Amino acid sequence: MSKNTAILILVIIGFVILGFFLNRFLGNIKYSHGIRIGFSGHQTERSISYKFFYFTGRKRLYINAIEGEKIKISYDASLKGGKMVIHLISPEGKEIWKCEVNKEEKGSKVVKLQIPGVYILEVEAKNARSGKIEFYWEKIIGI
Repeated sequence: MSKNTAILILVIIGFVILGFFLNRFLGNIKYSHGIRIGFSGHQTERSISYKFFYFTGRKRLYINAIEGEKIKISYDASLKGGKMVIHLISPEGKEIWKCEVNKEEKGSKVVKLQIPGVYILEVEAKNARSGKIEFYWEKIIGI
C-alpha cells in the first residue's frame, strides 16, 4: 500500500468519525427545527423573514409582556402547497390568535395581552412548498 493510499484511507475514516459525532451531538438541534430545503432569510428579536422551497417545522419569537399591553402583529405569507399557521400563544400555553395561510395572506392584527408573562409568536409549517413568511410584532402605545 502506497503512502498516498494510506493517507486517503485515514482521511475517509476521519470524515466518517466526524460525521458520526456531528450527527450524534448536533442531530437533535437540527431535528428540533424540522426539515428545511432552500431555506434562507433572517430572524431578529421582533421579526421573521424567510423564503423556502420546502419547510416542515416551526420558528418562534418571544414577547415579554405586562398585563393589558397591546401589540400589533403584521404578516405577509405565501405558499404553493402544504399548510402554514401563525399562532400567538399565551404564557399559559393557550392559543389566543391564529392565521391560517392558504396560498397568500397579508394583514395585521392588534391583540390585547391579558396576563403578564412570555408570549410565543410562532409560525408552524407542514409540507409547505415554494413560499415565504414575514412577520413582526410591535408594542402599541397610547391606544
